[in-house]
Amino acid sequence: MNSFNFQPNGSAFEQEIAAVVSRIAPIEAEYLAQAREYNDSLCKPLGSLGKMEEIRERIWAITRGNPQPFQKAVVVYAGDNGVCQEGVSTNPQDITYKVCLNILSGRSGLGCIAAFYHVEVFLEDLAVLEDVEGHTTYKVRRSTDNMRLGPAMSRDDAAQYVLAGIRRTQELIDSGYNLIGAGEMGVGNTTTSSAVISLLTGVPPEETTGFGSGLTRDGVRHKVNVVRDALAINGPYGDILDAAAKLAGADICAMAGTYLACAANSIPFVLDGVISMAALALARGFHSGILDYAFSSHKTKESGARAVEQAFGLRPMLDLEMRLGEGSGCPLAMNLMECSMFTLGTMASFHDVSVNKQDYVDIREEK
Repeated sequence: MNSFNFQPNGSAFEQEIAAVVSRIAPIEAEYLAQAREYNDSLCKPLGSLGKMEEIRERIWAITRGNPQPFQKAVVVYAGDNGVCQEGVSTNPQDITYKVCLNILSGRSGLGCIAAFYHVEVFLEDLAVLEDVEGHTTYKVRRSTDNMRLGPAMSRDDAAQYVLAGIRRTQELIDSGYNLIGAGEMGVGNTTTSSAVISLLTGVPPEETTGFGSGLTRDGVRHKVNVVRDALAINGPYGDILDAAAKLAGADICAMAGTYLACAANSIPFVLDGVISMAALALARGFHSGILDYAFSSHKTKESGARAVEQAFGLRPMLDLEMRLGEGSGCPLAMNLMECSMFTLGTMASFHDVSVNKQDYVDIREEK
């Protein structure tokens, strides 16, 4: 795995990012122990609720023993990518704008799942070629540049996009949201994700590059070559922000900003598919403690996600063979997290029903 950290320069953008990063602290082991002791006092075979128990333990630790009812939101970051000039997607670029409108209508895949689970959805146009009116507060440019020919954007642009995620997420937190996911929309963003993941995990493009929205096998081979060329032409790489500027899209940078803001505020965040995995890898370059606050929603069919899961030890909650993106896995996971907190918070204990805990074998110790 390649190691990059954050070396802020004197710009106001980077100093603001550094101030947020400085507030991130790892969760404390004593709270994990408290939560596990409580879970083990409930009337059930020890560890029998599996990942549900792990979810409650981590939420307990993140909130330092003071979990609150969840107020749930997914913020979608949209932007076009200059690498589309290389023919890495079968979709025309105006799909980005059209799907943004569909998300705002509430009739996208994400919108319907979120509505079912009472999750609020927000959208920010960061770099879409055509302005999504009313949603351009954080817009810096229209599309990134072609990373196969050179950097996707300037360092200042990348910093502003990370800050867009930080600031928008802080607004949500200040409004009461305490369980947040980040989604994305942007034709070509599985290509930028593959490049970011390859650079930050050390896994070659052949293993991080997938079919995206529906390429042929020849199309995937071409996409691999584009990613390989982009990695080569943009090297050497300095710190993590330099890597972001050269290879990422506006969406990936802003998603990383969301994760940083959540961790700095001791708020859990939920991952979706391969683009969110690239954003997590990017956020980890700013602060390794980010992983304590990350909850992986589902296994995606995109191969690059496997590299991040293996590198960071992520254990997705669900396997539904999904690969839609947009943040569509987040509401599903949020519902399971909410169920876990309710179930384990209200179950009877061994003492309540006069059952002897010693009658149960802790099968976790036999693994």
